[in-house]
Amino acid sequence: MSLLSSLGLGTPLVSVHRDDPVAMFSEAQILGRILRFTGYTINDVINDPIARNAVIGYFGLYRFIERRCAELDLDAAGKNRGL
Repeated sequence: MSLLSSLGLGTPLVSVHRDDPVAMFSEAQILGRILRFTGYTINDVINDPIARNAVIGYFGLYRFIERRCAELDLDAAGKNRGL
């Protein structure tokens, strides 16, 4: 897990605790998906600043999309309740 922190990817969500094994698995799973998508290995990310920046960028995009989807879900739920 320290690998994710060293990449700047280990910033936990507000409701997620660092000691939670599910949260750690989730972050590792997200990182694995991004690495497969970009075609980089973890060694590339550690040694190559271009690969590191690409992975960080895709991780930021992933977090943005997740937050936006949650906002839209809350909006839809509020509209369905008549708020």
